[in-house]
Amino acid sequence: MSVEAGKDSFVPDTLKIPPSDGTPIWKLSMELFLNIAERLDSATCLTFSQTCRTLYILSNERSAYWRNASFAHGLLPRIAPMKSFTGAELRSTAVKSINLEWIWENRSPSVAKRIAVPTQLHKERYFVPSGSRWLFQYGTRISKDSRIPTILVYDMITEQHIGESRIPVSDKIHRIVGQSLAPDMVVFAVQFVRRPHIAICTAKFHEHDGVPGKQEIETVGNMQTGKDITFCVFQEGLVGITTEDEVVIQQWDNPASQWRLDAEVEWTPRGLQVARNRLLLLERKIDDEPIKSWRIRVFDISVVRDQEAQQISEDETRQLRFIDSANITHAPGEPFYAPYWEDRILESGVHFGFKTLLLIHTEIGEHLWHCDLRLDTEETTDGLIEERLIVVGEYIVGQEPDERPRQFLEGFILGPKASRIVWTTGDGSTRIRSDWTDENASESRELDMHSKPMSIPRLLVFDELFGVIMQSDTSTHHALFYFI
Repeated sequence: MSVEAGKDSFVPDTLKIPPSDGTPIWKLSMELFLNIAERLDSATCLTFSQTCRTLYILSNERSAYWRNASFAHGLLPRIAPMKSFTGAELRSTAVKSINLEWIWENRSPSVAKRIAVPTQLHKERYFVPSGSRWLFQYGTRISKDSRIPTILVYDMITEQHIGESRIPVSDKIHRIVGQSLAPDMVVFAVQFVRRPHIAICTAKFHEHDGVPGKQEIETVGNMQTGKDITFCVFQEGLVGITTEDEVVIQQWDNPASQWRLDAEVEWTPRGLQVARNRLLLLERKIDDEPIKSWRIRVFDISVVRDQEAQQISEDETRQLRFIDSANITHAPGEPFYAPYWEDRILESGVHFGFKTLLLIHTEIGEHLWHCDLRLDTEETTDGLIEERLIVVGEYIVGQEPDERPRQFLEGFILGPKASRIVWTTGDGSTRIRSDWTDENASESRELDMHSKPMSIPRLLVFDELFGVIMQSDTSTHHALFYFI
């Protein structure tokens, strides 16, 4: 077998390969194949490695083959830094990811394993860093004369608690958001109920003789505001918070990278998301009308990661650059905001597009409102390049009457890849929809969760990367994990 330029679909256009002279593939430089592999995602890397025995051996023996592939850290075989994994371990993890994706796409995904985690804290809530094996249980530890904000860490693989951390503040934990940076490290932000700041923490994990040891949680920074925080997000290594009249964003480990923007008169921030170098801000118009007006504003946040911009700018001038805005819908109630973004290749080039999922409360239940937007690059008459936010379409995602979410549901649970949503219906069943971004999508599917009769569980966690759904069980005071 020989390789010829332009004849293999997996060869990027930017990679120049000399014409074939009939040389067998096993005599070609291994560095050539490593250069190809580092331009591919993990799924394509796996497919590439199956084309011949030489590439299979390369993927199994050289960890550099998987250099730029991304993995769900909870699927890796050990708790260790990423650089310590062998090629064979990374290949095996890629196979697990592909198999999990196939299971999700099965007509009726069934539960492979069920775990009950006892509730231990007052008003306990839950957080799972996407793709990781760690469950963070947080709430208040009540003793005879004190109420202490507490975080418990549970290992979903070994099914045991591996540590407890208490936060020395006289307040309650409202919310925890964060991400898994490595198999042995999680970074998260703690939002409190009344305090006008969030704590930025790291959790480091260790393994001894194949058994997870206790974790180490350390507070490494704070983000301070003058008013109560209404929303907090942790994405792509950035922490963003909103108050009634401003938005603040920074790198999680660099307070000097902080930039902000002021809310406009008559509009209040209600949701915040990071999509690459863009900040997507959901705002609601302040008025007494029962039908609320909503819009999305887009800002450039590349300066947040730019060290040079941080050095030359003064704090009072650090206002994010506005790009464009669009009104998305007029709706009653409070929407659930979940952007999903993608690159779209059009005739004029690559455009940045995203879709917005809004959960609208109505008298007969809840409906899903889907808004499709696109950020286009245009050249003005004076030769400048500008980006325009365009509403491509808006529509209600239809549901059959027996598939509608039950009323007063806290919200749909959206997977971290933003391609699947899960909800609970009025009869206690749990349903999943994989293609919510398609206007002509197929019907949702029921998950075989084996709920108890007359029981309507509450969804707590959905992580499609690790293959887990979590529900409450009020009859036994447990949280139930279902591994798909």
